[in-house]
Amino acid sequence: CTIKHLEKIKEDQVDIQTWEMVHYRTAEAYYNTGNLDKAVNLFHTYVEKCDAGLYPKREFREMALEFLALCFAQLKNGIKDIDRFFKKTLGNPYEPYVRYTAGLKMKRNGRVEEAIQVLSAALKKFPLYRDAPIARNDLIECHIAKKEYKKANRQREHLVDDYGSGSKWSEKNSGEIVLCERSRTEERLA
Repeated sequence: CTIKHLEKIKEDQVDIQTWEMVHYRTAEAYYNTGNLDKAVNLFHTYVEKCDAGLYPKREFREMALEFLALCFAQLKNGIKDIDRFFKKTLGNPYEPYVRYTAGLKMKRNGRVEEAIQVLSAALKKFPLYRDAPIARNDLIECHIAKKEYKKANRQREHLVDDYGSGSKWSEKNSGEIVLCERSRTEERLA
């Protein structure tokens, strides 16, 4: 019912701020009805329009990225769907965020094996991403949940080596004091 009402609104009939809200709310409505493929498409185009300056207010951009990751975390073929999507939409500055967030959501939803795949791929592709230490720690927890203790210990070693003081990651992110402190906390937790 909500979708029908939203789809009756035409872009040329409203101002840009209203259209931005309609676009986002339509994506959200498709997500809420379980039509995740349609939601992915709409959240993606919403973010793209924000980044292109077509939606100058960018009011829902961060939430749209969160929902995009949630969609991938809930789709049946999570990692394949993420890979296929980003193969079609090369060069997105938000790809690391969506990949890492989808992996974390999968872990929280009990899809541990898929979370391992998604997080491992994200860490391999974007090893210097700001949230990499958190993702590595979640990967450790996934291996522990599967009773893969040797793999968990290898990931602990990577956590210390890859994100500790003097690492490439810490050099790249040295300007973000809170982030570096959080990385040291993840090291201690491991």
